[in-house]
Amino acid sequence: KVIINKELSSVRLDKILTQKLKKLSRMQIKTLIKSGNVKLNKIQILDPSYLVRENDSFEISIIKPEEIKYTGEDIKLKIIYEDDDLIVIDKQAGIVTHPAPGNKTGTLVQALLFHSSNKLSDINGNTRPGIVHRLDKDTSGVMVIAKNNYTHMVLAEQFKLHSISRKYRAFTWGVPNNQNIQGYIERHKVNRKKMSFNYEGKGKFSKTEIKLIKSFQN
Repeated sequence: KVIINKELSSVRLDKILTQKLKKLSRMQIKTLIKSGNVKLNKIQILDPSYLVRENDSFEISIIKPEEIKYTGEDIKLKIIYEDDDLIVIDKQAGIVTHPAPGNKTGTLVQALLFHSSNKLSDINGNTRPGIVHRLDKDTSGVMVIAKNNYTHMVLAEQFKLHSISRKYRAFTWGVPNNQNIQGYIERHKVNRKKMSFNYEGKGKFSKTEIKLIKSFQN
């Protein structure tokens, strides 16, 4: 329950509730309002932009998501390195990183739970234990898995600061030039399922260096 005092009046409802309910994002607050989980003076309110007034009384029903405990599955992993804090694997193509609608079993998470006897970080909740970063289903490559929350936070910070460098050796059709590509990656403005590249500083910074090792003419 949130009651508005004089200092808080004339502010948007979603902004007020974001300040008061610190564990929820503004987008989650908007979803709660639009789905009918907020009442103003006992009457349902659906407008996140409503400007609150002094003595307004809001009741918020917070829906707790169902906790799902996934069990390990005996799926073969290609482990490059492992110690008490982390696991480095070479993910094969064709396996989904974590459970999602349509892929509840047979994921990398289930393979890791089995391998580690459930000893993985749980900072991302029940559906993504140990997962610091992900690769698409059909993409193979090296992934770092955290065994505890401290390691998870340290690795996540390194990814955020781009202090981790990643190198790939690849075969390509066509001969690429030695080059350095720098720019920003954002969601495509028309096709929201795709990403687009720009030099205007919109999105996440990306830097890729390409070095040709050998050419086979084609």
